[in-house]
Order: sequence, then C-alpha cells, then structure tokens
Amino acid sequence: MKFDYNYMQCREDTYKFLDRRSPVTGQRVQEYALEDTDDSQLSERERLMCILPVIKWMIEHDMLTKECKTELRIYYREYNEGKFDGLLGDDEADEIRKDLFDCYHTVFGE
Repeated sequence: MKFDYNYMQCREDTYKFLDRRSPVTGQRVQEYALEDTDDSQLSERERLMCILPVIKWMIEHDMLTKECKTELRIYYREYNEGKFDGLLGDDEADEIRKDLFDCYHTVFGE
C-alpha cells in the first residue's frame, strides 16, 4: 500500500515548521505542532504520523513533555501488539518503526 502523503514527508514538514518557530519549551512545541489537531477526525495512522515526528523533535531538543512521553509508551506498546499491521504504507513502515523504537529506547532505555 502506498499513500500520497507519507510519514517521511510529514516528519520533514514537522521539522521545518518547528525549526522555523524555535519553541523553547516542550509545552510550546505541543501548542505549535498539535493545537489544531482534532484526534477524532484522524485515523490511527494519521495520528501516529502527527505525533511521532513531534516526539522525535522534542527528544532531539531535550524538551519531551510528560504527555508526549506517555504517548510514546502507548504507541510503542500498540505497535508491538500489532495495532498498525496493514495500516502503514509500504514506503513508510520501516521508517516509522525505526523512529518509534529509537525514540522509545532513548527515553526509556529499554
């Protein structure tokens, strides 16, 4: 399966947006990147694509919030339980797995 807008494009757009805004706190990152996100309108794949690049950026800038840390733990568990099997595009599945596992191991050291 292949989607018109994939995870790598989303991650690149998120990084460009956050780099331009230069937030100084994790809370500000959440406000800038996620404030207009209506979870009820998004599929699980789309929600993961929105939040994972934000979490990755926050970790790289030492700004991970408690809320995003919780989201990371949930997505890691759900991914391992197979919740995203068949939902991710062929061209993005490996990259999502890599980023998700790298983030999780960086934060939780497991």
